[in-house]
Amino acid sequence: AMKCGNIEITKVRIDAYGSADDLGNLAPAIGGAGSESCGTITIDDATVYAYGHSGSYSSSAIGAGFSMLEIKGTFQTITIRNNSEVSVQRGDSYCDYIGYSGFPSSPSTGDIIATIDNTSTVIKLN
Repeated sequence: AMKCGNIEITKVRIDAYGSADDLGNLAPAIGGAGSESCGTITIDDATVYAYGHSGSYSSSAIGAGFSMLEIKGTFQTITIRNNSEVSVQRGDSYCDYIGYSGFPSSPSTGDIIATIDNTSTVIKLN
């Protein structure tokens, strides 16, 4: 797998969906795949609907994935700003909405690990 650079989503509306391959590597809807690192993720004056992958293992809507060896990926910072509206659905209760993907034996907390300015909104869909 390759490392993911910085992701900038500006002045658009997108629908994004997490995914998994046949080996068990997962990716969130927006962010890095498998255990690879991801740079910064910035959502700026945008409308985003992000849906994590659900199944035996689950991915966050936005953030880091994990590998078939159950190694979590990483990201730098996630920023939501300038009148952005972000709706997020995590794959399952053991992963973050925005942040880290998870699996039953190594769950994440269900957090939103992001800096959100006072003009923007994040809505949990599940």
